[in-house]
Amino acid sequence: RRHPFPAWLARLDEIRPVRAVQMGHLLGDGENIALGVDLPAGEMTVLVYVDHNMGTVVKDAFVIDRPIAEVVGQLDSLSAESAGETFTRELTLADARAKIDEAVQFGRITYPPFETETWPAVRPLVEWLLSLMPAGGEGYEADEVDSDQIEALTGRVMASPHARGLRRGRDSDDADIVETLLWLAAQQLGGDPLRWSPVTVEIVLLDLIPRKIVADAAYLRRVPAVMRHVVAFAHAERGIPKHLTADTMAAVEEFESQYLEEISTPRRQGPEALLERMGVLPPLDGDTAGDEESPSLADADYSFFLELMENVVGGRAAMTSLDDTPLPDEPLDLSDVPGDVHDRVRGVGARVDEAVAALFSEHAVSPELRTAARRILARIAAADSAIFRRKASDTGAAAAVLWIAGSVNDVFSASRSGVTVGAMMAAFGLKGSPSQRAQPMLRALGVPVPQEWDRTLGDRGLLVSAERRELRERWESLREMG
Repeated sequence: RRHPFPAWLARLDEIRPVRAVQMGHLLGDGENIALGVDLPAGEMTVLVYVDHNMGTVVKDAFVIDRPIAEVVGQLDSLSAESAGETFTRELTLADARAKIDEAVQFGRITYPPFETETWPAVRPLVEWLLSLMPAGGEGYEADEVDSDQIEALTGRVMASPHARGLRRGRDSDDADIVETLLWLAAQQLGGDPLRWSPVTVEIVLLDLIPRKIVADAAYLRRVPAVMRHVVAFAHAERGIPKHLTADTMAAVEEFESQYLEEISTPRRQGPEALLERMGVLPPLDGDTAGDEESPSLADADYSFFLELMENVVGGRAAMTSLDDTPLPDEPLDLSDVPGDVHDRVRGVGARVDEAVAALFSEHAVSPELRTAARRILARIAAADSAIFRRKASDTGAAAAVLWIAGSVNDVFSASRSGVTVGAMMAAFGLKGSPSQRAQPMLRALGVPVPQEWDRTLGDRGLLVSAERRELRERWESLREMG
């Protein structure tokens, strides 16, 4: 370097974070945390933006060569027109460290990562400053919202004046849609089922529902109408000003037509949707005209797909020794399950057995799928028996277990078995999607919910023979192609 280094670089031991300020908005999409830093010859401010809609993650950060009082004053003046909507509060250095560190760490496992002109370039500086701050503060950790709480909250929404106009008949999906929307907000948008903003409306309508929810067309078309009632209830509960509620309602109106178009066109769901966004898979409709750079499987790195397939069965060693011996017709094994939930687990298992018999009686997969579902049920009960101590219906639990077993074995397809997820739910007398009911069970099985589940559990002992045979054949074909 020809130009001189700043003189304070030789006096790093004199640098100290001295103040932290949190600045945010009532709708809670994100917030700035400003760190005031004393330098050997002056002051600077590090401004960290934390996004709560993407999972409480650092989305950007800046180094500003100004004292923190000046930076905070400028930001407050910019938000003066929104008086009453924004807040500015002092944080202890320990709390600021805990919050920023949590958001930085979550960002490390977020894909695709957030990248700007300054982030993650300044991450080493941010992490170094955090190391100079006191530990033991309070982060963003919130109480986990479980299925019982969501069910109770759904009941409150449906019984409130804000539900006027929602359908309550036996053939109506509205209550299930309310529950689905609350689950998505709780699991995917920062943990609060009642936090709704124009941004969260856009994310739910244009990404989460089309990508994650498997339901019939009538159910999906009804979502925007039901969402308006959920927003009205949520904002009344949170005391949100009427003009912000109007802005959020306007967002539903703005994105509704695009949402309806999205759900009526071919689209990938689950992990395939993530792979398409990563550029590993081409668009489902195959329309790549005019885009010479569009990714295709012909250009793919086959080692990536090989590894994905190997992980489905537990790794490369498990794949190389994979056979297609049928799973035995074995009973539900509760030897590792606490005794006080045995009766409840047996009741759920009986409902699963009945559904398998009703749905797959004419398919060779039936006895193997029943065994896979029993094994999954037993593992869930052994890992988190509290799931079966909660006041929830055996029917809903059984639907979630069978959905997990059927998903890992790819049986819910009109072309493969003639049985869809909708048909399975109907067999249980339920409507909508079972994915929300399955969240605590997936967590018990080691799935990092609420991250995207790739429909695998990494254990060949939970796969029926046909699925293992197809996986092995596809794996061998990919090896030859690669």
